[in-house]
Amino acid sequence: MVLALVLIAAAGLPSLRDRQDDTLDVAARGGGAFRPGWAQLPQSPLGLRTGATAATIGDDIVVAGGTRNFCPAVAGCLARDDPGLTSGAAFRLGTQTWRSIAPAPVGFRNVEATVVGGAMFLFTWQRCLPACDGSSPLLLRYRPALDVWDVRPTPSGLRGYALAAAGDGLVAYASGSDPGAQTDWRLDLANNTWSQLPDDPLPPVVERQVVVAGDDLLLFGTRSNTHGLGPPPVVGARLDAATGNWTELPQAPSPGTQAWAIDGRMVLIPMGAGLGAGGVFVPGLAPGASFRTGRGAVRRQEC
Repeated sequence: MVLALVLIAAAGLPSLRDRQDDTLDVAARGGGAFRPGWAQLPQSPLGLRTGATAATIGDDIVVAGGTRNFCPAVAGCLARDDPGLTSGAAFRLGTQTWRSIAPAPVGFRNVEATVVGGAMFLFTWQRCLPACDGSSPLLLRYRPALDVWDVRPTPSGLRGYALAAAGDGLVAYASGSDPGAQTDWRLDLANNTWSQLPDDPLPPVVERQVVVAGDDLLLFGTRSNTHGLGPPPVVGARLDAATGNWTELPQAPSPGTQAWAIDGRMVLIPMGAGLGAGGVFVPGLAPGASFRTGRGAVRRQEC
């Protein structure tokens, strides 16, 4: 559980000064004196589990789901069919206290959460409600202010999709390979409407990933067919939120696996020794870069 808290704190990636200011602010509000080094957390109300989902929502760190099946995939024990746990808890840093939260409508494990508008969203395939059509995962939402879970409507065909925060909405995008047939979607939480995003201008790629840059979306992927001519390059494009147009980005100087947004820059994580050193991309029109712009009408699907 301590590991989950450390990981979710790192996901926000604030600067060292920001972390120091936050710590002093918490202490000033009566949250207790914090000193450099580790401190023991109070006992969590959750039982032993693995594969739980953790997210920072306001002043809370919410931990939910997971499994008590500790059989590794490569072990000799028999892994049982496990739909995942529904229980969860929230830890408030200011008061250093845990509280149990409402159970989720279905169990889930080994999934990532996205936080928008004070709520946590996640996809789960572990179990399906009678209304689920089987071609899409369930989109769960948890609102800590109300301590309420619910299931949000989604377009069909979202199996294998991931979520990303985009302003006051969500983007659901194909996170695996993209031969050009997948459709990416944006959810406007204000009116509960899904909008189809314009087709991106990238060639067929694998390991697609969406990263938010201000109001715009940056899409990265690794080219799936390089005909054996060296390591596959990472290519990208930017979707202008105001115009709805895509613009191709310069190709990354080296292969990588993931793009992280850190202090206004996109950091491409290296693949490993001898496979490329990654790179850093600063959003903006690079001088001398070659761009291609793609346009597409946005279609709306009412849910």
